[in-house]
Amino acid sequence: MTEFYFIRHGQTKANVLKMKQGTINTEITYLNENGQKQAQNLADHFDISFADQIICSPLNRTKQTTEILNQVAKLPVTYDKRLLEISYGEWDGQKNADLRKLHPDAYNDYLNDMSYPSMLNTLPTVKNLPMSLIEYMTS
Repeated sequence: MTEFYFIRHGQTKANVLKMKQGTINTEITYLNENGQKQAQNLADHFDISFADQIICSPLNRTKQTTEILNQVAKLPVTYDKRLLEISYGEWDGQKNADLRKLHPDAYNDYLNDMSYPSMLNTLPTVKNLPMSLIEYMTS
């Protein structure tokens, strides 16, 4: 039986600032020191040597987490866009508090249904992408 383990990337400066990082791939979205420690802690407690491969998002924060996790096992790594996070469109890079102030109605709507008109891919769209990857891998 095929098993899949989904692991979230470590903390970024954007996480600390409560900023929408979505698909932004800049220094503010790379792992911070705490995120590197989180990834190392996972590597210290989760032996991945049983796995055949790692499939990860092409974003740097996920690549950094993968590199730390994969230091010992040295598994082959594939980057797949189906594992990208939600793109918040024009909201990417903005702080949640600022969005609440600037767009209170739109932000409340977003909290209710996880979509916003300028979002390039919404939660309903993104949540199906990992399943399409799993179906592909198991067929």
